[in-house]
Amino acid sequence: MRNNLKRKIRVRDRNRSEDKILDGYLTDSFIGVLIAEEIKALSGVLRLTVEDTIIQILPRAVARSITSVKGKQAASACRCSSGSIYFGCEMELLTETETFLVSAEQTALSNALSNGETDIRAFISSHPVSIQSLRTMNEWHLTDHVSVSYPGIQPQLIQQLLPADYELSFQKPIKSLGLMPEETFNDLGDIKAAASLAFFRSHGPYSGTMAGIAIEGPYRKMSCGSYIETTADHSGLNPLSLALGNMIIADQCFKDIKQVQLMVQKSITEAFIQQTEAILKSVSNAVLNIDYLE
Repeated sequence: MRNNLKRKIRVRDRNRSEDKILDGYLTDSFIGVLIAEEIKALSGVLRLTVEDTIIQILPRAVARSITSVKGKQAASACRCSSGSIYFGCEMELLTETETFLVSAEQTALSNALSNGETDIRAFISSHPVSIQSLRTMNEWHLTDHVSVSYPGIQPQLIQQLLPADYELSFQKPIKSLGLMPEETFNDLGDIKAAASLAFFRSHGPYSGTMAGIAIEGPYRKMSCGSYIETTADHSGLNPLSLALGNMIIADQCFKDIKQVQLMVQKSITEAFIQQTEAILKSVSNAVLNIDYLE
């Protein structure tokens, strides 16, 4: 009995020690991204694997979820071949007519894209991953090496988790998102340049749609989103939803939005513009500026 009590005390003390270390690393600087050197250093201090370190960090990303409808708070981390880790959280955006849901995995993927990543290796989530999120991740890259895991579950390839009748032959991987990896949105101080880069990283192979958006926040920081269409949702993920997800995981507030720039094709539908305006209206009084590219 006494040995069991000592063991519990050691576990509790270790957990407290880990929390103190994480607080020291992340309290004032967690912006939803840990570059390779940072995650390696943190793993070394905690004496944990990279994956276990990510699991320890996930609750901080979970806390940034905005889920006023379903109340399901969740987070995910996207690990890239560069060694860097990009986090995302669950988002529910309520307009006057509908609710737009962006999953934690979709936000993490968008976060990686915004930082110029091109090669996704794994998703580590706080929760079992939905089929829709799996299909979005499947679209991102050929799934021969992309794995998914969450606490208590070992990594599994996406192909192993998709339904047996899921037709992989219709997959059109998001290779276009890997264009210009040397440029990231935060390198661009001009909002139109940032929105244009997001536009050219669109992935709309089923409808041909291209759209990108940039949000300017405090200190001219850009939060951007590219239109992403998948076999899971042929209507696509609105780029503003993804940009807002990137903003929240970076610990910024909607009230800090300075201006918003949308870049779209001349052939874009009015319904798309109205949808984007409705999403923006649900979080900010900022005006949606629109320019057209081909």
